[in-house]
Formats: sequence, C-alpha cells, structure tokens
Amino acid sequence: MMPINPKAQFFVAAEINWHWQQPTTGIANFLNDSRDARQNGSRLLNQQKMERSLKEIADIKAGYSFRAAIPGSENGNYRVIQIKDVDYRGFVSSGDLIKAAVDLIKPEYLTQPGDVLFTSRGTNRRAAVVDETTAAAIFVSQIYALKIKTDALVPEYLAWYLNQKSAQKFLEEHASGSYIQNIRHDVLAQLPVVLPPVETQKRIVEIYRLGLQEREMAEKIAEKRWQVVEKTLLELIKEK
Repeated sequence: MMPINPKAQFFVAAEINWHWQQPTTGIANFLNDSRDARQNGSRLLNQQKMERSLKEIADIKAGYSFRAAIPGSENGNYRVIQIKDVDYRGFVSSGDLIKAAVDLIKPEYLTQPGDVLFTSRGTNRRAAVVDETTAAAIFVSQIYALKIKTDALVPEYLAWYLNQKSAQKFLEEHASGSYIQNIRHDVLAQLPVVLPPVETQKRIVEIYRLGLQEREMAEKIAEKRWQVVEKTLLELIKEK
C-alpha cells in the first residue's frame, strides 16, 4: 500500500476534527436532557393520553380540482400548493410554489395558518403545517386540509403524528388503488390519533425540531468530511 504523505494525513485529521467540534452543544444538551423521552417515546404519548378519530378533532377539506393542467403564470393571482411542495419534515416549501391565474376561487380552497396539509395520493404520504408564508394559497385536490377544531390539539403535533409509522400503517392498510394508492376522505376521518396533553404535544414538537437540526448539522459535517477526503486524495495523485 502506498504510504500517505504525513502532511496530507495531518491536514485530513485537523480538518475533520475542526468540523466535528463545531458547536452543537445547545442541541446536544437539550436532547440529553430529553434522553428518556427520546428513548422511550411512547412514555410521552402515554401520559394521560386520549385517543380520538381524526374527524372528531379536525374538519377535513378536499382541495381544488383543476379541470386541466394548472394554468401557471408569472402574473397569476394565486400560488398553488401541490404534493411536491409538502415536505417530509412537516413544512410546506414556499419558495417553489407556482402561480396560477384563477377566477372566483372559494375560500374553502385556500390555506390558512395552522392548517395541516396531508397528501392523499401515492405511497409517500406526508403532512405539513401551513404558516404565514404559505397561507392564502390554493391546495390541489390530491391534498386534504385538516382544520383543527379543538384547543386540545397542536397543529405541528398532528403533522408529526401523521408522519409516524403507526398512522402510516393504518393508512397503508386502508388505502385504495393498486397502482397509485389513494386515501379516501372516510378512511382519513377514521384515523385514530393519540392525543396527549397540550404541553406534552409541544414538548414532542420541540424535541422533533431540535432532532431535525442535529440531523441536518450531522449531514453537513459528513459532507464536509467527504470533501476533505476527496481533496486529500487529489493532492496525493499530484505528488511526484
């Protein structure tokens, strides 16, 4: 095996160590404080938990059905939220929404802050929360808007719960269609939702968001490490 240049070896070690040591202390400390909750997630859900069908805690509204292709226009009067815009992390991607020229749209087809959007078609079902940046947009017919009707439910918690394995399993078992799966309104309405106290819901959402941040940081560090390795390998082949 060809010996590695000591300078290159030192460079790799120093670079990787530097990127690895970048501050994630706040997140790490918070997650360490919540270690029991993360390792035993069911404990949080089981604290004074209730279970309700989705229809009991949210109104389910189907989206707007365009008769043909979406009439995209840079000067359109409405933004349109499609399945691709509903992010698996629980957010609606506002930056890539297309605009469409639509006349006389009913308010029921427009998003409002706090709505939870759920994609009903395909095998990759996702839920996300509408905020101020994605409000007053048309959501298409392949998306349901869940409009919460009780103070005992936090929108972000509902989106998180719908993206979990237990809810996804229920939906998978009751989906219709063999080639392209679809979740009917009546199936979604019957979905059981575990409803812990509001403070527990908020705690779950907070831990989840911090977990996402830690995951994104780890991915960036891993990418930086790989860039350092590639740069070092290129340096090796340049040596005489």
